Amino acid sequence: MLFAALTTISILCITAAVTALTASIATDSLATKATQSAKSCFIGDNLPTDAYFTARSRSTRLSQISTRLMTSGILLLLLGAATLALAACRHKHANS
Repeated sequence: MLFAALTTISILCITAAVTALTASIATDSLATKATQSAKSCFIGDNLPTDAYFTARSRSTRLSQISTRLMTSGILLLLLGAATLALAACRHKHANS
């Protein structure tokens, strides 16, 4: 019973980690696009427009979200792996 519960928790953690890491990749891609669009918001050579500051702000916000998603994804992946190792250890000792 404990083995099944630990295995289920492990699978749920790993699934949530993969989802968070995938969302992090998508968010990072959006942040890169915002940075690229900010580069085209200048009048002449050195005079930024309001769109530049809006795009830079969006890029900063998306980068922060991406970092948080990546950190939580890695932590969930480690938690899932540790739970799976604990389940395997309990199952091995229960059968010996």
